[in-house]
Amino acid sequence: MTVTTKIAQNTVVQIIGRGIAVGIALITLAITTRYLGTDGYGAYITIIAFIQIFSILADLGIQMTSVQSISESGVDESKILSNIFSLRVFTASIALILTPIIIFLFPYPIMIKIGVLIAAIAFFIAGLSSVFTGVFLKKLLMGRFTLTDIVQKVITLIVVILAVYFNLGLYGILLALIIANLFQFLLLFSFSQKLIKITWQIDFLIWKKILSKSLPIVTTIALNLLYFKGDTVILSLFRSQQEVGLYGAPYRVLEVLINLIYLFLGLLLPLMTLYYTNKNWEALKKIIQLGYDIITLISFPLIVGGLFVGPKLMSFIAGENYLISGHILKILIPATIAIFFAAIFGYLIVAANQQKRVIKFYVANAIISLTLYLIFIPKYGYWAAAIITVFSELFILFSAIYVAQKIYRFKADLSLTKKSFLASMAMAIALYFVVDLHVLFSMSIGASVYLVILYLLKGFSKEMIKEIMSFKKTPTN
Repeated sequence: MTVTTKIAQNTVVQIIGRGIAVGIALITLAITTRYLGTDGYGAYITIIAFIQIFSILADLGIQMTSVQSISESGVDESKILSNIFSLRVFTASIALILTPIIIFLFPYPIMIKIGVLIAAIAFFIAGLSSVFTGVFLKKLLMGRFTLTDIVQKVITLIVVILAVYFNLGLYGILLALIIANLFQFLLLFSFSQKLIKITWQIDFLIWKKILSKSLPIVTTIALNLLYFKGDTVILSLFRSQQEVGLYGAPYRVLEVLINLIYLFLGLLLPLMTLYYTNKNWEALKKIIQLGYDIITLISFPLIVGGLFVGPKLMSFIAGENYLISGHILKILIPATIAIFFAAIFGYLIVAANQQKRVIKFYVANAIISLTLYLIFIPKYGYWAAAIITVFSELFILFSAIYVAQKIYRFKADLSLTKKSFLASMAMAIALYFVVDLHVLFSMSIGASVYLVILYLLKGFSKEMIKEIMSFKKTPTN
């Protein structure tokens, strides 16, 4: 079995597993948006956006560095990962201490400030869990991680239902995150220990090496956060919580897709690092092409589907009060696609340890985007936030392509891209005639047409499916 097949198998497992997780997450979203209403959900989105900024900064780029570090030839995986875990506990603890101090400097209602303190605990636990992701990415065993993700989503749903039943309000919804994240952490720790022994270790030389690698990453992450979450924070400061809720609902739907893509691309990073280090250019090209093809297959139907069923989809998921969110979704989808493709080239830059070369582009993007947010969001609200987000993500995409091409000149094979485009056009025609049906029927018909046409165009074959589904034992090191 080839490495490409192994990656494809892991991708299939993730798609199935994440499909289940996404379904559960959307049910949770539907319950939450209807229970809290647009104002209450806006408060929830404000809390999550605020705490995400500090939790991601606290990561210091360690999660991505961990995958890269244990993928290098001849390293002591247990020692490296144990030190990474200990370092992550330290940085997450600092973030947990600083959060209460910082949130009370903002002019938010007391309900939001207390909510941030509750959510900080949930994100502290999630930050520790993120360290273990590198183990499953390295071993190409993402099925186990996917299982923990499903468990986390199920527990979240159960606790949210209980919170609604006992009318615990916003705080009850946030409590669900703490309980679910704790269960996921315990599962991930248990699974990881069977693959790589992780103990409490503090080796300052290793910490220094990890931080030296992650510093350029955390710099780009910090700048990335300024424009990625800056829109929601600025929107929450200048506009009503209702507008934040209407903007946040489609964002949450798209974040689910973004996380799915990052899980898949995370499978490629260890191999990119290995092939780049060994100067195996042919293998590196195949891995990048694989990532490019998978994202292309997802992107075209996502754009077409969003344009035709976006408003009806958001109304179905979040409720009739969120109809306008569907139109915001149409604008945000191109930004999501840009994030997908930028991630491929961004991971190549990380694999080559050339993160410093993109910092200037992130600085420029952060300055431009924040300036535009501050000028236009107070006047135009979520429309300005969505449009500027598309601009900022396209800016990062073209910057990542420019830097990546300086490192390794990659020319994509567009044969599958053309087939995916044609299949998407057929999907668009089908959706045009069935758009008035229930949104689930419309989406099912559109997806079926896309897959059938793609198959007829030989975008995939029976042999390819059989190879992917033939789960034979294969070394993962």
